Amino acid sequence: MGAEKKMLRLLLRVLVLVAAVKGDSADCTFEEGLCGWTKQGSGVEWRRSQTTPGGQESGPAGAHEGSWFVYLDTRNGTYLSEARLEAELEPSEAGSCFAFWLSSHGPELGKLKLYTDGLVVFTEFEDHGPDWRRFSRTLKPAQSQLTFVGIQGPGSLGFFALDDFEITSGPCSPPPPPPDYLFSCDFEDSSCEITSEANVGTTWERMSGGRMGFDHTSYSVEGHFLQLAVTCEGAACAGGTVDATLPVLSTDTLSSDAAVCFRMWYRMLGRGGQRLQVVLDEEELLFDQEDTNTFSEEWFLGTVGGHRDLIGSIKLMI
Repeated sequence: MGAEKKMLRLLLRVLVLVAAVKGDSADCTFEEGLCGWTKQGSGVEWRRSQTTPGGQESGPAGAHEGSWFVYLDTRNGTYLSEARLEAELEPSEAGSCFAFWLSSHGPELGKLKLYTDGLVVFTEFEDHGPDWRRFSRTLKPAQSQLTFVGIQGPGSLGFFALDDFEITSGPCSPPPPPPDYLFSCDFEDSSCEITSEANVGTTWERMSGGRMGFDHTSYSVEGHFLQLAVTCEGAACAGGTVDATLPVLSTDTLSSDAAVCFRMWYRMLGRGGQRLQVVLDEEELLFDQEDTNTFSEEWFLGTVGGHRDLIGSIKLMI
């Protein structure tokens, strides 16, 4: 009788695990295993663990919740070695939201990328300490595969750790901005009174999809962003500067002793030679980035921080 009960418990456990993988293999707390996620790698590899080799010096103190998580073990790898963690999804008619918790810590971190059907939708390469941070990405109805790719940095003192994967129906809801924001705009509902001064047949337009493909807020083709649109032809397109003014950053809003931070997410998909600049009151250059003619599916963070006397109008210039 005891053997029959043991066999029944084992059978029930197998059925529960199979049902979880059948429904959504992306859902996983890693308490019972990898939940249908598969791993590939040579030298570096994704390991299920309760700790990281370096402790809190180069990884989280423990799992986000529960006892288990996965981390990218780079102790036996070499620079730029890769390891993959993959799951197959059942396509959803309404699309879905994939959420996960990440810890990226250590002085020799490499890079972590998340792909959906071969498209990069998330990248991390910075040390944010041992704490766990939550991220989410909207998946289109037809998307059927998730892949985390961990890339080793210059050494092994640093780990990416992942925990508590969750899939929910429908698109992800963007997090609200912190309450101390002076100005915030994700362009989903409007252009937030940002005005564009057309010059030489070009202008900034609020768009979605197109060559850019997806926005930064939801990483969805339905998401919106500002894009430099060319409306001229031939020789008339040569040269020119386009301004997008944020009127909220004015002397009426900020005091002279305010220390503020301006940041934006940007992509540059040109032919090289163009520059994206952030200029204060048409005089002080705060940010300068050249288009390197390298196609990238990633959004990059541009930040101007700790700036006292950031008063007047901010302009984005090409």
